Amino acid sequence: MKTHSWFSAVTMFMLVAVLAGTYYYESLSKPVKSNPSNDPSDYLYELYGGVNLFSEGIHVIVTSQDPRILIGGYNNVNAFWRMLLESETKRATDQDFVSIILSRGNKPTGGYNIQIENLAWLESYPVKFLFQVNFIDPGEDVIVTEAVTNPLVLVPIGKLTPGDYNVEVPIVQYLLSFDEEGNPIYTPILTFAPVIWEKTFTVYKTGDPTPSTTFQLILNGIEAPDLTVEVDLSDGLSEEESIKITETSFIRTMGAKLHQIDKITYDDKQITAHYIWGYNEKDMRHIFDLEADLISLKIIINHCR
Repeated sequence: MKTHSWFSAVTMFMLVAVLAGTYYYESLSKPVKSNPSNDPSDYLYELYGGVNLFSEGIHVIVTSQDPRILIGGYNNVNAFWRMLLESETKRATDQDFVSIILSRGNKPTGGYNIQIENLAWLESYPVKFLFQVNFIDPGEDVIVTEAVTNPLVLVPIGKLTPGDYNVEVPIVQYLLSFDEEGNPIYTPILTFAPVIWEKTFTVYKTGDPTPSTTFQLILNGIEAPDLTVEVDLSDGLSEEESIKITETSFIRTMGAKLHQIDKITYDDKQITAHYIWGYNEKDMRHIFDLEADLISLKIIINHCR
């Protein structure tokens, strides 16, 4: 990229945004310390490793150490990013190494990019990680690779003190084209309202009791002993938590039988899941259906033997 072209595009966007009254200004918080990973060379950008893995948005990851150290232990890049996806959470401990992944989700071709312009750690309640992020899309005449990509970036944060944290990501979007001399031109894509991603997570002190939820359990129409699952539903339901509820329900009911999820849907009010299971790989013809009401905290299960 040519510095003068990027500067011109940013300057143009700032002028238009101010005139439109949409300029983003953080007035209730102030920086209390520099971000532990505000050097762009510390960020890990990737285009292909997260394909079909990470959805668009913010992903909070916990590992035992800086994940950039772990990447060398994987035979292929997809396995590394899959490991990170499986380490996504909304609850960490003060002994976990916390990282944040920002993903644009799957894109049909190359030419789509994500760029972190700045990251600040702001004093507020909850503590806030405030990103400034640029999205770049290819213009009509830009030559791109004909392969699915997933532009994402891994930002290592480190160990955090117990408390609540908020991740906020205001996004500025640009369309990439080139002038007659081959210099890049970044044209701001104006939106009616600011595009801002947000996500919250909590860090607990090691040794503190894990938050849990207890459900009334109904098996084939008969009331069974209550089921307690280590999930916290006070701040909504994540995909990770929905799968944990259904998996815990299956194992509690059926034991360690071979099984797989055929379909699962969820929102903050309910979960529905359909499993197939069997006594061996050739016997995967049995069904296990689950409906979880997250308001009344009741799970209804119907299954064949």
